[in-house]
Amino acid sequence: MHYIIYMHPSKDSFNGQVLQTFEQALKQRGNEEVYVKHLYESFTDVVLSDTEYEDTLNGVYAEDVQREHQMLQAAKTITLIFPIWWGSFPAIGKGYLDRVLSYGFAFELENETPIPKMNNKPLGLIYTTGSPETEWNKAEKKSFRRNC
Repeated sequence: MHYIIYMHPSKDSFNGQVLQTFEQALKQRGNEEVYVKHLYESFTDVVLSDTEYEDTLNGVYAEDVQREHQMLQAAKTITLIFPIWWGSFPAIGKGYLDRVLSYGFAFELENETPIPKMNNKPLGLIYTTGSPETEWNKAEKKSFRRNC
């Protein structure tokens, strides 16, 4: 299964058109099932509480997170589709990742060193920006230089 996680509040947006085109292309290839997760419709609890965080350290996950774990485990490939807003993806995406890529599922720790548990999952990112390509590339280069 190809699991697409869509992080835009509107299906009638440019991102919605990107999603529709990508989904159709995958289905035309016909070699795998495609499932789309519309976060704004079906994953609205995106705040990782301190209690939930502590629970994850003991392998206890909320029901909605367990369902997402099952979907991610079943997926052969995962693609995130989102707009860049204020230099990142929408907050709903961050909350989703905070809750779902949880300790014990997506990673473990050996002392303070993270040990990834999802290395075998191909991940694709399709993102849009409201910036002209030249400006986006300038910003991307500045960010890269600052972080190196």
